[in-house]
Amino acid sequence: MTTLSAFAKRLQAHRFFIGLLLICTFFLFFRLGERSFYSKDEGRYAEIPREMAESGDFITPRLNYVHYFEKPALSYWLTAASYLTFGENEGAARFPVALLGLLTILATYLFGSCVFNKKAGFISALILLMTPGFYLVSRFLVIDGPFTFFCTASLFLFWVGYVRNRTPLLLAAYACMGLSVLTKGLIGIVLPTLIVGSYMIMMREFGMLKRIKLGWGIPLFVLVTAPWFILVSLKNPAFFNFFFIREHFQRYLTTIAGREEPLYFFLMIGALFFLPWTFFVPTAVRQTFLQKDPVVRKSLIFLNVWWVAVIVFFSLSKSKLPPYILPMTPALALIVGHLWHNYLADGAARKGITRGLLAFAAGIVILIPYVLWELLSSLSSDIDAPVVLPYALPGMGLFIIEAIVLVWFVSTKKEDRIASSKRTRMIPFMAIGALLAASYIVVIFTMQKLDTTQSIRALTDEINKDTDSGSVISVLGRYEHVSDIGFYTKRRVVVVSEDPGELTFGRDNDNSEGYFINLEQFRQLFGSGQKVYCVVPAKSYGEFLEEKFPGVKIVKKTPKSVLIVNTPAEEKKGREQLSAPL
Repeated sequence: MTTLSAFAKRLQAHRFFIGLLLICTFFLFFRLGERSFYSKDEGRYAEIPREMAESGDFITPRLNYVHYFEKPALSYWLTAASYLTFGENEGAARFPVALLGLLTILATYLFGSCVFNKKAGFISALILLMTPGFYLVSRFLVIDGPFTFFCTASLFLFWVGYVRNRTPLLLAAYACMGLSVLTKGLIGIVLPTLIVGSYMIMMREFGMLKRIKLGWGIPLFVLVTAPWFILVSLKNPAFFNFFFIREHFQRYLTTIAGREEPLYFFLMIGALFFLPWTFFVPTAVRQTFLQKDPVVRKSLIFLNVWWVAVIVFFSLSKSKLPPYILPMTPALALIVGHLWHNYLADGAARKGITRGLLAFAAGIVILIPYVLWELLSSLSSDIDAPVVLPYALPGMGLFIIEAIVLVWFVSTKKEDRIASSKRTRMIPFMAIGALLAASYIVVIFTMQKLDTTQSIRALTDEINKDTDSGSVISVLGRYEHVSDIGFYTKRRVVVVSEDPGELTFGRDNDNSEGYFINLEQFRQLFGSGQKVYCVVPAKSYGEFLEEKFPGVKIVKKTPKSVLIVNTPAEEKKGREQLSAPL
């Protein structure tokens, strides 16, 4: 009985952690492998580790069997390890990303528990899970999710180690910073240094430099990061200039990547990423400076410096993509989570919460007609719109119900029910949670239906039916636009394009003869008598036909691409014999 009682007490003490673990596990892993890879990004990050596992070379990343040095190797290693454990499939490829997303949420809970309390940590972690931008990226095979975990872990460990003067935590922070560099490059050291440095200057805490164990931390950071960079540089002399100069400095300072966006781009994207909690950020920021507890106040200031630094740094970059600012979300979740915890506990900041709820309701009322109009007007021009619309309509209905609930709740203020009842104050938080939970389920099934427009799995299935191992597989245009073709066929692909895009470096610095050809060379290959499959963008197909390739046969069409094949010499000869006069 005593043992059972002790076990029950342990469960009670860890109820927040256990509950969070169960909730997050369900939403992050539910039907994780049911969807095919989306061509442009997921295909690339699935194929590189597959080629690593196939070749046994874990030093040099390759895409379509040529050198690919746009990112470091850690995320590829994690995916390759997952392949070796679970097999080469979509679920295994996304498993490390979802797992690290789960660990980011749990780390947020632990950090909030350390600097605030367990309930505040729990609410903050739930808010991070209920941040659509974070959730979607955590189920998508890109490196921004793993990078966010390692970057977040380094900053969490640094802050708790600094505040509590714990050397092991500070050293672990340097190790995690090294792992974030191995995930995405120099940004893994630039962001934490920028955030910590900005806080130190803002708060004039220059004594921090003596307490953060630089003498031990820097060698540990080098020990984690240097081996791979040294090995890959020794094997590939061209790596240093391409990776550090082009992929870091030139991409940040110039328009070489072709991803220019206006200066305010990440303010807009950040607001969308963090919805619906964006509406509570202004109140959360104001509440930061009203805190009496010095540790809580400093921690909130640190978290505010964190998310602002991320937005400012990437806003100044000449290369912008939405997932870049994902590292801001744990910090924002904590400051908004702290606000909501205080409100739920004793009704603090009622006016700010009320304004946020009303703003969210108003946003729903404004955005629903706009989104519906965009979908309806795009039915004939956007290949995704007809797929999304049947799922968007019930989703919009849920949001309208949410707006009604929030307006009703705010109206109860006249009866002072908001201030008097803890259970009543829980209503809007639980309503938002229920809305997002239902929306996530809808999104999961919607994304699965988008296989027909975002993946070429249907075309590769046709190719794989062919038992002729000597056939050639080719793509017209850039390989990265259909990079899932390599994963699904397990074959090297001929790229028919004057501009290989992201594979230009690999073409110029690796064994690529015969695999990067122009249209005239492809014409010769197509008519050579060897069986040749080619994936052609649907919008280019008419132009492609005008080139009058002999013996073209359409194998399968999708809204985005067309698979064609030539008539091999043996088949053509057989047809000629059958049609010859007796």
